[in-house]
Amino acid sequence: MTYGAAFWADSVNEEMCALNFDDSKAMTAEKRRALFSRLIETPQIGWMVKLISSQEIGQKMLRRVPVSLNAISHDCAMELVSLALKDGAKITKVTTGRVWRAENAAQRA
Repeated sequence: MTYGAAFWADSVNEEMCALNFDDSKAMTAEKRRALFSRLIETPQIGWMVKLISSQEIGQKMLRRVPVSLNAISHDCAMELVSLALKDGAKITKVTTGRVWRAENAAQRA
């Protein structure tokens, strides 16, 4: 699985939202490629990705106490935020995909 994060300054939020980035699972491969090109050509956007192998996902989900895919996704999102903070990003707001709910995130914190 591939997880990604993008971030930008509050001062350009409206401009960045107008670029129409959305949940990549709902896009065609062609649109995904076009948006990736736009992403790397837009200097106001910082971004990072994390890849999780099927082997790692399987190992976590098959433990005696299994780790759900939602929990794996949550942990990945938190890792990406932590890495951005470590790299100097000043994060004031985080918006996530639809995979996990805020109340579940609070339980994992």
